[in-house]
Amino acid sequence: MDSKRGSLVLKPFLDKGFKVNAIRPDFDDILKNTRAESWFHELKKGKVKPGDVSIGAQNIDIGTGNWSRLNNAVLIFDKKHPLVFKFIEEFALTFDGNKWGHNGPYLVSRVVSRVDGRPGFNFTVLPPSAFYPVNWSKIRTLFRAPRDELHWKWLRRKLGQIRKESLAVHLWNKQSRQIKVENGSIINHLMLDSCIFCNSSSFNLLNNSKI
Repeated sequence: MDSKRGSLVLKPFLDKGFKVNAIRPDFDDILKNTRAESWFHELKKGKVKPGDVSIGAQNIDIGTGNWSRLNNAVLIFDKKHPLVFKFIEEFALTFDGNKWGHNGPYLVSRVVSRVDGRPGFNFTVLPPSAFYPVNWSKIRTLFRAPRDELHWKWLRRKLGQIRKESLAVHLWNKQSRQIKVENGSIINHLMLDSCIFCNSSSFNLLNNSKI
């Protein structure tokens, strides 16, 4: 986004008075004096393949409430939080671009499992509903308009749950990028809830009418 094309994308937001700005991260400064510094220098020289930092599900045992795998899609920390340093350290020491999720969700899960409960490592793990209201294999359901009354009732409940419990919705881009957003679908409603350049809906799941 920190480019001429990015400026064109952001211009409509700026014209409406939104304070948005695209800044390219200075990785040389960010990784300075960390174990990842030498790795990054090797990467820039073309001596290391970056691989894929994949996104995996956050799984929780419903019975115990304990997580079995965390996700790295949303991470919010105070400046110089020790857990971030541990993530960088683990990344530099164990990087493997050939293993799915190794440098992403599995890395986060490995580190957190080691430091959980240790003094100074204060953090909160949010439940799956905060960002993953549906499993990746069911992401299509959020894009579909109601097919019948039973489906309409499910969509209505799910939309209400998302509005109440979710902070954001992970769309699993690899699975959903080719899916069309249908009018009346959950994604359609969420877009209209937060849409800056549109203000009307052709269908309302939360009204009392039946299909």
